[in-house]
Amino acid sequence: AVVREGNQDYVFVQVGPNEFRLQAVALGEQEGTLRPVLSGVTTGERIVASGAFHLNNERLRKELE
Repeated sequence: AVVREGNQDYVFVQVGPNEFRLQAVALGEQEGTLRPVLSGVTTGERIVASGAFHLNNERLRKELE
């Protein structure tokens, strides 16, 4: 679900049907295979758990057009 760009971590938050916003988050130390999100999202926000890599590639492609 986390996309890393530069030195910042991001998630995609759903803002509407098939509409997502890239949002910066702060992650905690790795615990096994997971890293907890410490800040950047609030309870109830829907984030992309699968497919964030593809969403980010599409976002970058559109920026180049």
